[in-house]
Amino acid sequence: MSSASPPPSTPAKDANLPQLETYQHFSACVFPQNYVVSGSVMPRYALSVLCEKMDGVGLRNYLFAHFKDRIKVQAELPGALRCAPEPGKMVLEALQGFHGGSGFNDAELKKVRKCCLMLMKQLRIANAWLSSKTREKALEAAREWKERLVAIDSGNTLVALGFLHLVAAFGLVSEFILDELVDCSLGATIHEEFPELCRITGLADRVPDIVQKLINRGKHILAVKYVFEFNLVDKISPVAILKDCVEESKELSKRLTEEGKTLIETTAREIHALKSVIKTIEYHKLESEYPRAIVDQRIEEVRRHKSMIKKKLKMKRRACAQASTAKLLLHQQQHQPQQPQRKMQMQRQQQSEFKRPRTQTPNAVGHSAIQKNNVNEGDLTTHQYQYCCEEPLVHSSVCLFQEHLNPYMNSTAVQFGMVDLSGGPYGNIQYYQPYYSPQW
Repeated sequence: MSSASPPPSTPAKDANLPQLETYQHFSACVFPQNYVVSGSVMPRYALSVLCEKMDGVGLRNYLFAHFKDRIKVQAELPGALRCAPEPGKMVLEALQGFHGGSGFNDAELKKVRKCCLMLMKQLRIANAWLSSKTREKALEAAREWKERLVAIDSGNTLVALGFLHLVAAFGLVSEFILDELVDCSLGATIHEEFPELCRITGLADRVPDIVQKLINRGKHILAVKYVFEFNLVDKISPVAILKDCVEESKELSKRLTEEGKTLIETTAREIHALKSVIKTIEYHKLESEYPRAIVDQRIEEVRRHKSMIKKKLKMKRRACAQASTAKLLLHQQQHQPQQPQRKMQMQRQQQSEFKRPRTQTPNAVGHSAIQKNNVNEGDLTTHQYQYCCEEPLVHSSVCLFQEHLNPYMNSTAVQFGMVDLSGGPYGNIQYYQPYYSPQW
């Protein structure tokens, strides 16, 4: 293929890449003879143009926009990277958004980081030429990357994986101490690419140290994975690691309980760890050395303990509810006992006031008493009768006027039917006439 010949095929332009419309001279661009890497796929039009123009940020944004189609794009990247005059420099430019600061949210930043990882991996596969200046810039970026990892204690797995990809893609293994690489690589152990990166960066001989550090961090299942991955069964016993994992799950459950975690959370985490042990036993066929029935028994114990604790908590809640109800009733009885009694007392008082006869004021009683007593002595009986009929019966032990006592209270008692005619025209005569009322 001559250096001035056009590309074998001209793929259709991408609508998501408007800047490609200015590249009208694309048919005259120079493609190196080895731009197609062995095992790679013919790159599409957009990728080739971006790489030829050394647009690292545009290339990263293109991968971001076509992330769902990343498998096909990844296969085309090695060939497209060889279209760039200096692919290493272009990839370093694309890595500027790896640590954020470009207005990305968390989900977008995670996707950007995966696009950067894809570029570094395909740059290593393309085995492109790197200038000394580009390598120095890559070393600078790697040292800054390592400081970030130390600051976050390898907590971000993509950052740790990106560091290893950077070291492998730009050939920077000799610039770091292996112990530093071991510490920085622990966060990347959960990724499937880690074993390959260990072999590329020379960390394969330090895998036993990595396994021990994983055990110290409570990642026993990962430790067993790398024991088998690097054929270290003769040096490190996977069964011992799994037994330690079972014991560690018990201690973890106790610590979480002391920290105030819920029963559901503590038991769920312990059961999850025990189930992971069972899967590892089955996957690596370790039942002859460590029967899964032992772990199954432990799971049943945890579940029984959980149900027993739940029953106790339920009974305690019920007792507390009953006690609170009783306390509330007692409180209501103590603070509202007199309402019905007060209502009944008011009703009785109203009834008594309704039935009680009306009495005159003291002045009226006194005036009537004086007026009735200022009559002739001969008319005393008649006026006494009128007084008794006109005035209400007021029972009082004390009279308002002591000299005018109630005449009907001091009158002489006679037999029933006898009429007292004393003081009349016939003298003092008493005779029997039951319904006779004299009118003198």
